[in-house]
Amino acid sequence: MKTGMQATLRSFLASEHQLRIMRELSKMLSKMEDEDARQIYRRALELVMNEVREKPLLDARLSPPKEILSDPQKKRVWNEVADLLADIVASRDDILLWSLCDKAISRTRSKLLGQYFTPSHVASFALGGLQGPPDSILDPMLGHGVFLKCALDRYPSCRLHGVEVDALPLMAARMLLGESATIEHADVFEWATKKVDLNPADCFSAVVGNPAYVNYQNLDQLTRIAEETKHNTMPYRNFLIRTLRYVAGRKNLGPDVSSLFSHWSGYSDLSVYALVLSWLLTEKRGQIAFVMSSHWMERDYGSRLRDFLSSRGTVRAIVTHRNGEWFPGAQIPASVIVYSKGKVAPRQESLGIPFVEIHAPRLTDLAGYLDSEVGGDFWTWIDGITSPCRLESLDVSFRKWRFSSDNMLFGMSAASFQDLQIPGEIKGTVLRRLQDVGWSVHQGLRTGCNELFYVRELDGRKHLWSVRYTKEGKKTDTVVSIPDELLMPVIQRIPPDSPLRIGIEQADVRLISLSGAVTEADRKSLTVYPKDWLESWRVKDMKTIPPSLSQAVENWSTMLYEGKGRGPRPVVSLSAIKTNVYRPTTKSGGRIPPPARFWYQIPITRRHFGTIVVPRVSYGPTRAYLNKDPGSVIIDANFLTFVPENGSLPAERLWVWLNSNSFRLLCELNGSPLGGGALKLEATLLARLPVLDKVMSLGQRELASLVDLLDRKVLSNAELIEIGKEIDKVMLGHAPSIRLAESINRHVSRRSRHSKREE
Repeated sequence: MKTGMQATLRSFLASEHQLRIMRELSKMLSKMEDEDARQIYRRALELVMNEVREKPLLDARLSPPKEILSDPQKKRVWNEVADLLADIVASRDDILLWSLCDKAISRTRSKLLGQYFTPSHVASFALGGLQGPPDSILDPMLGHGVFLKCALDRYPSCRLHGVEVDALPLMAARMLLGESATIEHADVFEWATKKVDLNPADCFSAVVGNPAYVNYQNLDQLTRIAEETKHNTMPYRNFLIRTLRYVAGRKNLGPDVSSLFSHWSGYSDLSVYALVLSWLLTEKRGQIAFVMSSHWMERDYGSRLRDFLSSRGTVRAIVTHRNGEWFPGAQIPASVIVYSKGKVAPRQESLGIPFVEIHAPRLTDLAGYLDSEVGGDFWTWIDGITSPCRLESLDVSFRKWRFSSDNMLFGMSAASFQDLQIPGEIKGTVLRRLQDVGWSVHQGLRTGCNELFYVRELDGRKHLWSVRYTKEGKKTDTVVSIPDELLMPVIQRIPPDSPLRIGIEQADVRLISLSGAVTEADRKSLTVYPKDWLESWRVKDMKTIPPSLSQAVENWSTMLYEGKGRGPRPVVSLSAIKTNVYRPTTKSGGRIPPPARFWYQIPITRRHFGTIVVPRVSYGPTRAYLNKDPGSVIIDANFLTFVPENGSLPAERLWVWLNSNSFRLLCELNGSPLGGGALKLEATLLARLPVLDKVMSLGQRELASLVDLLDRKVLSNAELIEIGKEIDKVMLGHAPSIRLAESINRHVSRRSRHSKREE
């Protein structure tokens, strides 16, 4: 630390506030063995930043306490924190402050919130793409304020507004921007809802920033982060969709964006939702300058949004850096995109959107580098480019985000499914990916030991259930009393004469569902964990397994399973059973881990409740069953489950497609034939099979007539193929429907002949 700075700081020896800060820091450092060093940074910064506006100088007593001096690791961390805090107060250097914020945020939280803070030279370059000085600017995911700080330097008279969900970077932004910007601590989606309620017409001239990248698998985990800003507890993805719809409606833009929302993909990351929100919050001729993930620009799930944006405004340019790194530690490719809402430029209509790829090492001055490469102002230069070109380190190409005039938005050709065999009858049609119409495919429930977990009720004997397992080579029945609340209905098999619309009445077995129950002995074993863990896990609310069933569970835990394979072995050693067991260690770094789980507690998830069900193994033509009671009956692993992610394609429409001969032929061509004339399908295959675009635009009368056909009580294989023929006739025409029916008959007959030859 500089001598002059030390002297300045030592002149403030008597401040009780600073002494309290250092005592708090000392307590945290004494727990170093159980706590990430970043948490020390974070807490110390919060204590200082909360007061820095009132007391902008830190106390000089930054030397380590006695208990720290004796520990080299703690002493090193202490000195680093103290030195940085002193420098912040003395200089308020923005680069230093942003660097310290980066260190202060834990890796887990940073990844969860998608926090990869933008270098100032990249933010400055993106802002340089705005045309004309804006009157007002919003940064919807402010971070530590780099975009608004650059905007303040570039547009000193502009009204600046920022929103940030994480308190620590928010403090850094407030320190740097002071009264020059309005900064709010909130989830921007909840903030936007309140904003349009107060004044629906209020918009911004420009929206800028680096929206957080959180992939779709982790979106719902953000619910607990949003709770810090008093957000409700509904699944976060549902909250995002609801918010976008609500804001659009309040701004009278609902009809304009209805096509976008009706086909919104469940695979969209958080930054894409932020981009749509930003579009809604800009003026009619407003602008957007973002640094964000490139995924939506390149992947199928972003097709609808790409078409939407390019048909309602002009993308000035998209700049990406293929060989360098803009965000240290981030693995997601990022691009700068500058967009003007409203008029579509003639160049975009004819040529497309200019994409600039930089092939150069890591850059520390993006604008300076690009200006030197093009011999002038980059943004002016790119506006004049009318054909693809290449400079020494720049590639400029043009891409069209709008689809052809047939208005088949979001569609693809058969060439997009090169790894699949596509029937000739649908090769010339427009196709969609299943994920892009809002559905996913999974395998049903695999218990790991059906003999124990699936039970059947004894006739006329209430609450008495038969557990059948193999013992000494013979099937043995055990009668067990099981309360209704510990049982769940399961569809394990569907008879060939069953209708295609199924429900809880097709449940042929019950699952012993103990995910929320424990034996008394296992409840006592949890007392080794801290009290606050047990309260968080709600151990007191867990059901106690009744004594008779508890004894049976104990017996089964030591029983030898005599299934196929390696011979008798303990049930608890089975591979699928072992995955049920989870016992957290008592050292968790201060966080409360998920609750302990025992071998008999089978985790049940959404994928086990299929809305549409397809057998994994079919002996005739593939059948798709519509579950009228989704969420009420579990589907066994004998079936594949179609689960809606966002409901963009209604279940009955998908059900119609899955019972077409077009879909059946896709299964025949790409599935795995088995001995005995069977066809085996896997979830990974069905997730890749295309959906015919026509199913999206079927009229209500056409749809109703096809659903009526599928609702027949009993369907033979021949009747099933005839119905598939009618479906194809509506979607493809008479001649293709005949050819597809003939192809299915040939494949099913060929499999049947193979079966007879083997017999």
